[in-house]
Amino acid sequence: MLWAFVDFENVGTLENLELGKYQKVIIFCGPRHKKINFGDIPTDSFTQLELLRMASTGNNNLDFHLAMYLGVHHMQAAKVTEFHVISKDKGFDGIVAHLNSIGRQCKRVSINEATKSTAKKATAKKATAKKATAKKATAKKVTAKKVTAKKATAKKATAKKATAKKATAKKATAKKATAKKATAKKATAKKATAKKATAKKATAKKETAKKATDEIPTDYELGFLKAAGQLQKCKADSRPSSRGKLINWLKNKLNNDQIDPARVYADLVDRSYISLVDNKLQYGVLLQEPQKTN
Repeated sequence: MLWAFVDFENVGTLENLELGKYQKVIIFCGPRHKKINFGDIPTDSFTQLELLRMASTGNNNLDFHLAMYLGVHHMQAAKVTEFHVISKDKGFDGIVAHLNSIGRQCKRVSINEATKSTAKKATAKKATAKKATAKKATAKKVTAKKVTAKKATAKKATAKKATAKKATAKKATAKKATAKKATAKKATAKKATAKKATAKKATAKKETAKKATDEIPTDYELGFLKAAGQLQKCKADSRPSSRGKLINWLKNKLNNDQIDPARVYADLVDRSYISLVDNKLQYGVLLQEPQKTN
């Protein structure tokens, strides 16, 4: 799974960004950006777009916001999710290296690097067209060679009228045998090609199904996100203050016997949403209610 964090102030346009390869694209732009141009919109995949427009300007203001959201989403996203920072600004290389050091796959790419797969497809298409042309040229040469051989046979038959009948009969028999072999060979080749194509389609279908299954959040993940959202909405003085109280609170909120509230509690600790200090729960910044902006 790929998520893109776009420094729009740096790249200036998204016309060359291949949206179809990303499941989520978060675009950071400044107050001067009134319009964003996209390239081809994918028709066979789903991309979630989020637009964050800064209300004020300042040195590195947009960069600081992008860096903050990298950290926030690192804590929330699944470990298999890879981050791409779409920018030519090498100032992001430090935070990219840090994210990689703590287990998050992340790299900074330019628009050109983000569209390499499109160029690769175009190259493959050209190579296929070149092979088809070469195959046609070979077939044309074989046909010309057969025509020449046929003319030579006719000339010899005219010069040797006495043996023409026997020679013709013999050649006809040989021609039928050759044609029969050629037909059998073509049928075998056609069956083999069809078998390969069927196998290839089946493999592609399995891979597509597997990818779709991998990208669907599990019931547990949805329950975890629901619980985290409910905690975020709670006022500080109404949140559970101990481990036992929080597990009971989670059980009531989840209302699902298939989801273990103790496991949800452990994941909240592992993902730094909460911590236990002197047997008292401390709630991290990820559970602070977002401040409203004008």
